[in-house]
Amino acid sequence: TVPTVPTVPTVPTFYPTEEEFALGPLAYIERIAGKASETGIAHIVPPGSWDPPPLALRVGIDGIDEDGFEFGVRIQPTSKLFRRRPNGEAEFGFARADRKYTLGEFEARCREFDEGQFGGRANPSVEEVEGAFW
Repeated sequence: TVPTVPTVPTVPTFYPTEEEFALGPLAYIERIAGKASETGIAHIVPPGSWDPPPLALRVGIDGIDEDGFEFGVRIQPTSKLFRRRPNGEAEFGFARADRKYTLGEFEARCREFDEGQFGGRANPSVEEVEGAFW
């Protein structure tokens, strides 16, 4: 069984208008950062008219082959987030993974993680994720 967390703050949900979202998602995130930082997370529902840019990793676009494209990932040891030096500096940072992944390899790695942490269930609840973290 997954341990439960006594209190999980409600995630604020934002519904930007077309005008608010016109400068792009990052500009909107900067605009709501103060409010979102109160809980450390935000749920943003873009306007229905928003058309995200197409994924640039499709075969034939810019000559990039989805199967051959590789990317590096950064790892943050979240189990050490509570460790701080007396001067307030963290004892850790982000580290690069020891290898690069294709999209298929990374997806398989994510599924392995989900299987190990959540029994392979898709979309675990906030309580399950928080319980696994804490």
